[in-house]
Amino acid sequence: MSFNPRIYTDILGKRKWIVIIAVLFVILGILYSHFTLPELYESKSIINIGHVYDPVDKDNKRVIDWLTTREIITSDTFLIETVKTLGWNIDPLSLKDKVSVENQENNILTTINVKLTSPGDAQELCNALAEQFVQKYNGVYQAQIGILEKDVQRIEDIIEDQTKLIKKTEQKITNINESGFLEQEDQELKISLLYDAVSALYSSRKDLLVKVAGLKDTTVRSTGFEVLYPATLPENPVSKKLPVVLVIGIVVSFVLGSGVAFLVDYWSSLPSPGGKKGK
Repeated sequence: MSFNPRIYTDILGKRKWIVIIAVLFVILGILYSHFTLPELYESKSIINIGHVYDPVDKDNKRVIDWLTTREIITSDTFLIETVKTLGWNIDPLSLKDKVSVENQENNILTTINVKLTSPGDAQELCNALAEQFVQKYNGVYQAQIGILEKDVQRIEDIIEDQTKLIKKTEQKITNINESGFLEQEDQELKISLLYDAVSALYSSRKDLLVKVAGLKDTTVRSTGFEVLYPATLPENPVSKKLPVVLVIGIVVSFVLGSGVAFLVDYWSSLPSPGGKKGK
């Protein structure tokens, strides 16, 4: 069966009021929402997600990944704690759809967005969320760095013990050479074994020095959680983008209205119980 656009244009012409009513209904709804709903002010704060530097991969490993950060900040528990800290007399869960978290460059920077009808409240809540998160989860970073610092101390203690052992072994070699009590063959064998022990200690000490240098580099290059850019007071409300919303609304309502028009025309063409087609 060939496609005949004339059939569809005839149906739309015959049922045009269905399409017109659908489009008008959507336009009126959009305009009503635009002029009656309160204006929103958006405030933003950027935080640095703590990261631990990896000297092997030359990369920054996040202490808490971005998705976890978003889940924490937008969780019911976190919002309740933050609102309680601010002393606001408001249902914290009513703010859930007013708070959003976005990922920034390198997955390390995160933006907290707050949209409220009051610019001052938007700024205050945004900063409170950022500071609460930094204070609460900076302990996770400090714990990881604390483990690294303990590893550094442990390895440095081993290096110190090995250094003492090297000196003792070298002194034994000197004593054997000077004593002359052992037979030549036994003396050379014992000295050879001691030199092997010293060589192994030096090799182990070198590896430990490299490891401890890497751990120290890790602690220096790593950073904890911090508020990089606190929220500022928004001066202008968020644009509602009326023209864009109207265009999208008109297109969608036209498509839906046309679909309804085709369905009505199809139903009206079906035979009635008496055997006649509908009008």
